[in-house]
Amino acid sequence: MPAKLDELLMSNDLPTIGPKSAETLQKFLDAPRPPMAEREQVDVMIAKLSLATANQRRSVEEEAERLELYWMTLRIYPLVDLRSGFLKLLRTCKFMPTPAEIDSVVQAEGSERRRRRSRASHLLQIHKRDYVPPKEYVTAEELAELRSSLQIGQG
Repeated sequence: MPAKLDELLMSNDLPTIGPKSAETLQKFLDAPRPPMAEREQVDVMIAKLSLATANQRRSVEEEAERLELYWMTLRIYPLVDLRSGFLKLLRTCKFMPTPAEIDSVVQAEGSERRRRRSRASHLLQIHKRDYVPPKEYVTAEELAELRSSLQIGQG
């Protein structure tokens, strides 16, 4: 994506973009999204985070229910955001974070990508609503012909 258009996606400006920019933004929106995490991947991340942080001992049933709660919270995020969030948590947490704490960190990881997609979609809507192709200018010959036919400037 051209740098100027990329900057526009991160700004607060809402100009009416032209057809070339609209085409580029549509391709950006049509590109595949990052893959979503699978249950097993989330379970492994939670288990590793649990090993790396202070944690209470729980029964097998409690641990299974706990994993279900984490899965219910985190299944809405792409795998790339989850991995990035978990690496951040591994470096900063002393105690096992709650699903809500993990959710906050992971949500922040993908916020720029979501903002860019949202802005691209909004700019495309503005383009479809407001864009008017530029009108062609009158050539010198056409102007002379128009003056002659309307008899402008002829005593």
